[in-house]
Amino acid sequence: MYNDAIDLSSEEWDALVRNDFDQDYPEGRILRCLAKAPVLIKRGKQAKLNFEDLRPLTEEVRPIYEKCKLILEELKARKVDCESSDLGSNPKTFLPRLLQAHYLRTYGIGLAITMFFNCMLQALNPNDCIYTTESRSLVDETLVHAEESNMYRPVGAGYLIMCLAAAWAATTDPHLRLRVEATLIDYHGDFLIQNCPNIYHHLEWSRDNLWLASPA
Repeated sequence: MYNDAIDLSSEEWDALVRNDFDQDYPEGRILRCLAKAPVLIKRGKQAKLNFEDLRPLTEEVRPIYEKCKLILEELKARKVDCESSDLGSNPKTFLPRLLQAHYLRTYGIGLAITMFFNCMLQALNPNDCIYTTESRSLVDETLVHAEESNMYRPVGAGYLIMCLAAAWAATTDPHLRLRVEATLIDYHGDFLIQNCPNIYHHLEWSRDNLWLASPA
């Protein structure tokens, strides 16, 4: 998900995503969590490569992941509130469709960001099964979300490709991963890029990056 050639500091990454418009909204806050990921991934790769004690880094990543989960609940609640409101009951007009598409998109991106940190914690804490259990719930929710977003395909749901790639990386369950693959290939079919080998190459690269595997 991140290119090691982009070598920015934590402060520089934060400056890239910070803006006055949404810094107090859940989507702005979860993007600021995301801004911490590139440096943590780089440090995690180095720590694993050098056989360092991973516990200090784990203690840095865990509260960010917990914060992401809380923000994700806010994003989901907002989406559900919209669907159950008067706007949600009249989805054929422009404004309700625009709001629903926005809330679906921000929730989906929130799922992806939360799974990024879940992957890191699975890599840093391979003996702690709680992150594996939580990853399954996140992946299941991403698959449900992909179904809910069908109505906004292709352009309004293009972000699902990133979400599904994160879901594929987050689970090691072969049956669940096959479900993610099928959905991802279906979504890829909305666009010109339909080369499955390239899809799998990208998935494997993303998985290795998020699981803190050093490049060969």
